[in-house]
Amino acid sequence: MPRWIHNAGSWKRFCFALVRLCVVLLLAGGAAPSKDDPTIKMTVRFAKQDGPVRILGLRPPEIPGKEPFVHLQNLSSKKTVHIWVEAIITDGKGKVSRTNSNAPNQFWPEERAIPPGGEVWAREIVLRSSSLGTFLKEMRANCVFATAQVMKVEFEDGSSWDKFLDKKSAGFEVTGESGEQEACAGATATQEEVQQMLGPQVGPPPRATETSSPEEVQYYSFTCSLRPRQGKLVASCPY
Repeated sequence: MPRWIHNAGSWKRFCFALVRLCVVLLLAGGAAPSKDDPTIKMTVRFAKQDGPVRILGLRPPEIPGKEPFVHLQNLSSKKTVHIWVEAIITDGKGKVSRTNSNAPNQFWPEERAIPPGGEVWAREIVLRSSSLGTFLKEMRANCVFATAQVMKVEFEDGSSWDKFLDKKSAGFEVTGESGEQEACAGATATQEEVQQMLGPQVGPPPRATETSSPEEVQYYSFTCSLRPRQGKLVASCPY
């Protein structure tokens, strides 16, 4: 046994990394996706909106299968205590759905507590590929766009802000590629294949995310291969 493994902390990290590697290999089916596999595509972006808290940028997950990050800035004169981020899901053809979660406020409250003028990187569950994958089946689409925007803010003094009650926040500009149809060009799965999909599973991470701290971006897209398993199709995704 290598000398460094005798350290308790190193041994735990080694075991954790080994388990993660085994899970990835199992989910990936032990082989790389074929170029002939049908594919789906997801694009994550954010809205430029008026309000006391805004999103400045995005960061893909640091660990495949975990939560992406949103870069939040508090523009108000009050400290925030809770922030809800909503994802507006579209298929580029007129179908629209919405999703939000209170889980980040419960799991990582320190990431939602921002002093006046402060900025934080906050994890966001609704932007996970496993969450977005459910909307592909719901919309019978092989390509979806998730637009993150701040939905509601609660402040330390007991006051709150809600985008649905603020007329000035009704319209917004989205970041990302100018043409949604062009952005979906790499998605080849048919409606029938999407309906057979069991759900996104994390595959080997792409080269762009081999570092532990992906760079801040205005948007990011990724493609998942649909691979057969027990009569169904499993989406092998990089995130």
